[in-house]
Amino acid sequence: MKQRGSRVVSVVVAYSWDGEVSKDSRWRALRTALRTMAEEARKRAAKSSTAGVVIEDDTLQLGDSNLPVPKNREHEVPQVRINRLRAQAGAFAWDSICERIRAADLAVVDLTPTKTNSGSTERHTSSNVWLELGVALSSKPAGRVFAVHRDSNGHEHVPSDLKGLIIGCVGDQGRAKDRSLRMAVVNVLESVLCDRMGENGFNKISSHPQRKLPALPPKRRTRLRKTLG
Repeated sequence: MKQRGSRVVSVVVAYSWDGEVSKDSRWRALRTALRTMAEEARKRAAKSSTAGVVIEDDTLQLGDSNLPVPKNREHEVPQVRINRLRAQAGAFAWDSICERIRAADLAVVDLTPTKTNSGSTERHTSSNVWLELGVALSSKPAGRVFAVHRDSNGHEHVPSDLKGLIIGCVGDQGRAKDRSLRMAVVNVLESVLCDRMGENGFNKISSHPQRKLPALPPKRRTRLRKTLG
């Protein structure tokens, strides 16, 4: 459960770990793609987070050309932390994995297969990844779980119970190949970031922060909010 006022939005990534972390090209590709989406979402959140701003200045009039225009508030936008899904050291792995999935704001599950063993050429999606996808789908709100694959035909290898699951494509160069995946992740991240900023009290500004100003009457405050769009 996320604590109110948290300054971090968490994205957890489940995938088939293959080899040492330093040589884990699949993790680097996923992290690169998600970082690009996260930065776009943060920029959008910085602009859209003032949509419901309250102006606490009783001297302002509707249509006043001197209404304060907020500066770029990107420095106020929470950071997006992207972590690989790993069990906590010294804990029962399954409990730790489930806890981290539930605690994250978004879950990204990569269904790209890896070799089953060093002497085989067959590739399969890790059974752990399927379990983690199931936990994410059952415990997180709709739209907070994203399945991805290296290939655009990744949906062909999904179990029958998951037929219809939308699977985005993230290539090994760290680029989201389909626009729908990128826009979906950016939109959800932007929404979470704006909500988090509201919890932290960043949706109110004053045109004269150096002095205490009387609050507007409720009706006039509502009219100003509508005017600001």
